[in-house]
Amino acid sequence: MKSGRAVNLGVTLLMVLVAQFGMAAGPQAKYATGSPESKELTVTERFHYIERVFAPQVALPRVSDPPESVNMPEQGLISQFSSIDALDYDWWLSTWDDDSQKKLLERDVAAGKTKKDWQQQWQTKAGKMNVVLTRWIMSGQYVILAYTLSTSDQKAAGTLPETAMAFKQWKGSWKATLDLESDPVLLHFADTKNRFERVVRP
Repeated sequence: MKSGRAVNLGVTLLMVLVAQFGMAAGPQAKYATGSPESKELTVTERFHYIERVFAPQVALPRVSDPPESVNMPEQGLISQFSSIDALDYDWWLSTWDDDSQKKLLERDVAAGKTKKDWQQQWQTKAGKMNVVLTRWIMSGQYVILAYTLSTSDQKAAGTLPETAMAFKQWKGSWKATLDLESDPVLLHFADTKNRFERVVRP
């Protein structure tokens, strides 16, 4: 009797596995379908922003100490470049919002980069950078400041490329932020075209 039960149990188990395998095979294995058609779904995203041009362009001044209050994004950028000129890493880090500070510190740990490495990186350009504001851009809660950057020996080098830094109000002060580091407005602010397309899944 035990042997018969074992055989019956084995047969039953085999039937369950076959049934499950058949279900997992998908509808194409069981039902007829037509020829496959290649289709495409297009989703359009619009990023609205306001842009103002500095006219005339503004040479960024410096301060000797961390400001007690930063009431404008421009003051935040002044503070950031002043900290680099002073080779003051802690001051520089404080110009970023909390989440960005955390990201920067995590990236430094991953790259094995120290405070001293930052200071050595700044050493060659500290006090020599000419920063000129070119554009003021507002996108949502963020203000993006576009500027050109050169050293004294680049003054007459013709048109300089623009770079930009994003700022937001954080705890009552304007702070630099990494929130927009992958944002199309920040990435393409200097491009001449305003329509871009990317294939998500080819």
